[in-house]
Amino acid sequence: MAALPPKIDQRTYEEIIKKTETLAEQFSDWQPVQGKTDAGGALIRIFARMVKLVSNRLNQVPEKNFLAFLDLIGGQLKPPQPAKVPLTFYLVEGSPVDGLVPAHTQVSAPPAEASEEEIVFETDRELVVTTAQLQAVYVRQPSQDKYSDRTWEATGQKDAAFLAFEGDRPILHYLYISCTEIFALPELTNFQLIITTNNGNQFQELLQSLNWSYWDGFKWKEITSNYDGNENKFTFPNLATPTNYEINGNTARWLQAKLTDIYVHDNLPQVSNIQGKINIAKADLIPEVCLFNNIFLDLTKDFYPFGEQPELNDTFYLALHDTLIKPNTIITINISLSHKPLEIDKLKIIWEIGNGEKWQEIGNQNHQVKWIENYSAIQFTEGDNIQAKLQFPNQENLPAPSIINGETPYWIRARIIQGHYGQPSKTRKYAIYNEVAIVNDIPANNQIKIVGNASDFLSKNDIIRLSWIENSTEKREEYQIKNITESTIELNTNLSEKAKQKGTKIFRRDTITETISPTYDPPAIKSLKLTYNFALEEDSIYLAKNDFNYSYPNNNNFGPFTSTVDKEPTLYLGFDNFFDNKTVTLYAQIEPPLSDELSTDIRSETLKPQLVWEYSSPNGWQPLGVQNETQAFSQSGLIQFIAPVDFSKIETFGKQLYWLRIRWQSGTFRVKPRLRRILTNTTWAIQAISLKEEVLGSSNYEPNQIFIANNTPILIGQQLEVAEAQIPPELESDRIKIIRDDVGEIEEVWVLWQEVADFYGSGADNRHYILDRQTGEIRFGDGQTGMIPPRGRNNIRLSFYRTGGGKQGNIASRTINQLKTTIPYIDRVINLEPCGGGAEQETLERLKQRVPKQLRHRHRAVTIEDFEDLAYEASTDVARVKVVTADLLTANFSPLNENFWLDTSKPDISFEDSLNDKLQKINDSQRDNFKKMMQEINRRGGQVKLIILPYSGDRQPIPSLALLEQVETYIRSRCQATVDLLVTAPKWEKVSVNATITPISLEGADMIRNTVKQRLEAFLHPLSGGTGEGWQFGRYPQKSDFYAIIQSISGVDYVNSLEISLSSTEANSSLSADTLIYSGNHIINLK
Repeated sequence: MAALPPKIDQRTYEEIIKKTETLAEQFSDWQPVQGKTDAGGALIRIFARMVKLVSNRLNQVPEKNFLAFLDLIGGQLKPPQPAKVPLTFYLVEGSPVDGLVPAHTQVSAPPAEASEEEIVFETDRELVVTTAQLQAVYVRQPSQDKYSDRTWEATGQKDAAFLAFEGDRPILHYLYISCTEIFALPELTNFQLIITTNNGNQFQELLQSLNWSYWDGFKWKEITSNYDGNENKFTFPNLATPTNYEINGNTARWLQAKLTDIYVHDNLPQVSNIQGKINIAKADLIPEVCLFNNIFLDLTKDFYPFGEQPELNDTFYLALHDTLIKPNTIITINISLSHKPLEIDKLKIIWEIGNGEKWQEIGNQNHQVKWIENYSAIQFTEGDNIQAKLQFPNQENLPAPSIINGETPYWIRARIIQGHYGQPSKTRKYAIYNEVAIVNDIPANNQIKIVGNASDFLSKNDIIRLSWIENSTEKREEYQIKNITESTIELNTNLSEKAKQKGTKIFRRDTITETISPTYDPPAIKSLKLTYNFALEEDSIYLAKNDFNYSYPNNNNFGPFTSTVDKEPTLYLGFDNFFDNKTVTLYAQIEPPLSDELSTDIRSETLKPQLVWEYSSPNGWQPLGVQNETQAFSQSGLIQFIAPVDFSKIETFGKQLYWLRIRWQSGTFRVKPRLRRILTNTTWAIQAISLKEEVLGSSNYEPNQIFIANNTPILIGQQLEVAEAQIPPELESDRIKIIRDDVGEIEEVWVLWQEVADFYGSGADNRHYILDRQTGEIRFGDGQTGMIPPRGRNNIRLSFYRTGGGKQGNIASRTINQLKTTIPYIDRVINLEPCGGGAEQETLERLKQRVPKQLRHRHRAVTIEDFEDLAYEASTDVARVKVVTADLLTANFSPLNENFWLDTSKPDISFEDSLNDKLQKINDSQRDNFKKMMQEINRRGGQVKLIILPYSGDRQPIPSLALLEQVETYIRSRCQATVDLLVTAPKWEKVSVNATITPISLEGADMIRNTVKQRLEAFLHPLSGGTGEGWQFGRYPQKSDFYAIIQSISGVDYVNSLEISLSSTEANSSLSADTLIYSGNHIINLK
């Protein structure tokens, strides 16, 4: 606050009355009436009142003279500052083309409380609203072999910041290996991989960092391996059969080798071959399927391979384990019979194997599949336990599987081609006689006549028997019928004499054939087991995945593990569509630095970070020229570029997108940059309205002309033009605007005039004017100090200016959403960040503090006060400044102590020699402390630590890197080169309160608790806490301050207890001169 000038007349109203009464008594007959006021007394008081009015005006003369002086030296009130905010525009869904938002497009927010007017914002430049949207954001950090996927953070799906050039997870390096034949086996115990490489020693180190796994159908399951460095051989003692899995379009059974350690190397070893090897001895396997003809057999109990009644061509089918059928596989068949056939008849069984087209016999010679070791085809009669071995051929002659009953494994079968288990069936014939007639007459020796028609029951060639009784004995004779004529039967031979009798019975002989059923003695199998033996070697197929890219061997040397393609830390931005060949605008939201990142003593003397922008093209990555407001990601801002015509889609990080990348090529970041959102279709808008071509009036060529703008206040950046009769030859072309007619003749010449604070330095030919931004008054010179505008009609105009500004523009996020005009293809608009930077016009009090300081420092930083004042001038965002020098940071240092003085009579003496001389004069007990103090002062000699705080409502107002650099650049250009300057944020001390309070009433107790917390947070705010002016560096409040705050809150009866805790020091201890407090989290208990 500026000091008040001394009063010229310091008398009070009462003193003037008393003095006037005294003079009236001395020079007149008037005497005051005790206890009453008469006319004379009233007149004296009227006079005193008039004198006091004159006195007050007289006392204001120094103030007015001071203001006049400030005006004389060019002091001006700073105009209001408009709030600034990034606005994001959205296309209509499904828009086929880009949209175009013109510059100065107006967008509004609802009126603030107690106001009826909308808060209008205006874009400051043209914006192309593109259909391309950000789909992927990745970071690659080659030095650590790491990357990070920051898509969610950058697209706003996750509210968090991320480091722009640091990864948080290792880059993936995988080697996938598949042995098609071997991995089809049901079991892979002791499977081996032998890797052939060009650099065995280096590869050994790499191979020992591998983690092996296989796909089990649901996940990659880790497995153990034993490594033999002599042969570069891995043995997997318990590998299960992998399940098919698709990798980059290749479906196979894969073994995955993952590189687990960071291994950054430019020349990694090459692989020329990877061979799989396994020895299989699978014993006592039960066949998967067995059939009797086409009937499935239950192998869990005894069964008949040929059924219970075997017949010719009955067949026993046995399905082999097709995954174990490899070249030269030996299969041992072990059969245990529960019943061995005891009786056979010429039995012969052959064994056959299907080749996909027909059945081939399994023999001992000249067969593809053959019996070995003197074994032959099993007949199931060899004994109770039967064994046989057969061997498959080599790879070229390996038969194909067959389809039996819908199953497609390798099949062998046993077929009965001859003979019988048991006895075969037999037939026998015998005669029987049936009585058919009686002899009626014997017409001839070879004829018999019967009653009836003989052909009804007899036929030619039948054998008949004649039977009669002779001497009580039945006699029989047989004859063959030669012919039959009705009742007469003609025989082949003559009847005997005895047979020629009437009444002889005639019997017809019939032949009966009887079949004797066969007997069966089939074999029954109690168990059937197969044993497979083979060795399999196979050159594997393999591919690698490094840094999201797949690679395949295309020659004898293949690098399974490769370093990342980037050599510097790189940020990648992937878009789903290309940009048209227009100006593209991106907005990067930068997270402010953390408090501990800025409070350390880090100088900015190193090389500034250099970022290189590139885009994906058919010819690789190409440089991209950008206009970058973020100053290497140190502050939020726009990034603009003209989209190249060859912007193309490539695959990066496993995604086919249109990519931009930002390489950190060189230099050092003072603080690692952290980003939040990266937005497309976003541009700046300010809380102001632009006005163009406003005619102020006509010049009459009189001195000191005054014109008034229609809208106020006028923000910085206005352009005032005056129409003149001819082109001024002495001015730059950019200050002259020429308007021509259709034939090219000059119609008007508009000249841009320059604003000045006053006319004291203006000459007669200087096109200057003075502007009062609050009232809109524009004043021109008198012809001696400042040119008079030439005479003309409507020849003075404001070609462009803006009006607006103030704190009312500092509104919350997502509140600016109303387009004032319709824009083709634009659907909506929103502010995803709160507005900031709006400020009212500078107060007169602030002006009186600021301008006199300019006379003292004259824009040069010499004293502590100069550094502070120039820091405020460096940026309007600076709210507080604290300068700390070496003496303030060194304990017990006093410039009045002669021990700290230099001996000027010895200018060439070194610091160490000077220190040793001084140590001789100091007591032994103080010598060590003094030495440490002097060494600290020498180390900090020339240091100036400039601590700044920005305007902010946050608990910790942390300056952005851009603000720090802006202030540092401003100060460095105005101080000695030998100054060791550090512009930084304060060290922070968190203050937390734990209090127990008793409310007056239980009703609304929770609200009282919240109110107490809010009041404590407001009280502890670094900029506005305390008495309202913020907290001084190195100071923190006492308990009594908090007691007073809490007990002043309505609803609080009294405070039972209260404790203060500091984050890094103990309560009641001192804070350093560069430390500032802020509010922590408070605990308020109710009792």
